[in-house]
Amino acid sequence: MEKLKEYAKQSVLVLMLGLALFMGFTVGYHYNKIVTNIINQKNIKTPDNTSVAINEKNQLILINKQTGEYILYSDSIGSSIFNIYAKSIVSLK
Repeated sequence: MEKLKEYAKQSVLVLMLGLALFMGFTVGYHYNKIVTNIINQKNIKTPDNTSVAINEKNQLILINKQTGEYILYSDSIGSSIFNIYAKSIVSLK
């Protein structure tokens, strides 16, 4: 019976150590993903580094001036933003 108790104590100790290691690796993995996601979201589009255009299909195009990469938005988004921008220009005059 004493050997069984000693074996149970060692088993619980090994299990707790394994669980602690598993939890540590899990937290580290998710922390890395969260930090990487936050860093990627800090890419703010400003008029200095972005050009805005609307093509003949009324699709909105945001062009990164530094890299030349662009994002193409659907025609409904392009026309909505163009209408908002046009109204703000008309109201300024």
